[in-house]
Amino acid sequence: MNNIVLACFLLLLVNLSDTAEFQIHQKPRFYGVKVGKLVGFTCSASDQTLGQVVVKWYKFSSTSEVVNINTKYEFTNTRACKESGNMKSQLFIQDVQVKDSGIYYCMMNQTLGPGTELQVFRQGKPEVAERRNYIKDIIIYFQSFLLLLCIIVPLVWYYRLEHKEEAVYEEPEHDHTYEGLDIEHCGDLYEDLTAFAPAPDTDAAWEIESPEQE
Repeated sequence: MNNIVLACFLLLLVNLSDTAEFQIHQKPRFYGVKVGKLVGFTCSASDQTLGQVVVKWYKFSSTSEVVNINTKYEFTNTRACKESGNMKSQLFIQDVQVKDSGIYYCMMNQTLGPGTELQVFRQGKPEVAERRNYIKDIIIYFQSFLLLLCIIVPLVWYYRLEHKEEAVYEEPEHDHTYEGLDIEHCGDLYEDLTAFAPAPDTDAAWEIESPEQE
């Protein structure tokens, strides 16, 4: 009984070591192209001494579908061609379309590769792209203008406010009240003013009240 258990354990170790040594490599891991291009995927095994192997390609929409591998997901397309030999396989797809987007897996001897993701983008019209770039440039210029205003307006307002405060509290440097008036003409000016003064009333009686009259 112990010999049977030991033999099963050794057989399991051999299978695990073979599985660990046999690995699948795919290049590239990601492919992003426009509609109508030619794409190619390469699949190779780590052990090149096994000779001919059975190679299959599968296409999935997401990684969650990989757990359910069956013939439904096996990739077949009239625009695709496969080349296999010497533990290596290549898949070429001509005139790719948006519907060709997905994750492509290579399987050799029931061992699945890491997968290659393909994303196909639809080509945009030049007029639409040019219009979008024009609108984008306008938005950038408008934002730059607003930023410039936000910088200049506070500076101008602060500059004007500062000069206004200086004008309010500024004292005159010179008193121009008597400017142009010479000292020698002061007497003549006084005489000219007295000429226009009303004559005193000589008939008015001046009475001096004595303290005894109170």
